[in-house]
Amino acid sequence: MELTIAETRTQQRLAARPLRSKTPLGVLQEWSGVQLAHDAVRCLMATSAAPVDLDPDRLSFTHAIAVLHDALPLVSLVPPPTRPVLFRHVLAEWRLPATLLPPRRLRCNPRVLERSQTRLRRKRPPDQGFHLTHRSFADRLLL
Repeated sequence: MELTIAETRTQQRLAARPLRSKTPLGVLQEWSGVQLAHDAVRCLMATSAAPVDLDPDRLSFTHAIAVLHDALPLVSLVPPPTRPVLFRHVLAEWRLPATLLPPRRLRCNPRVLERSQTRLRRKRPPDQGFHLTHRSFADRLLL
């Protein structure tokens, strides 16, 4: 999930402006479209890696976006019978050895909650019985 959000924010949405919608429902619809486009690119990357038995994580998302950006204007110029050839060319270009990422390292550290660094001491059992409700007004002023 973290990788998806990072890719969407930094590589896919290269514009520095925020979402254009003015209503909350419009923002939700626009963000759903961005996520759908991200999922489509990732699905195509997996399709590209499958024939050569390559891990899809080795393909660069940034390179895939750049190749798609260059190839999309060509789709309208290429006659419909030859579009599968263009599609296969785009998928093959994503697998070029010069653009492959190194293998992803395996993560073996468990997720744990770190203890917060605070100057205050932890609450102890003797602290739980201290209440001001059973004290006189004079005792409260002394505290």
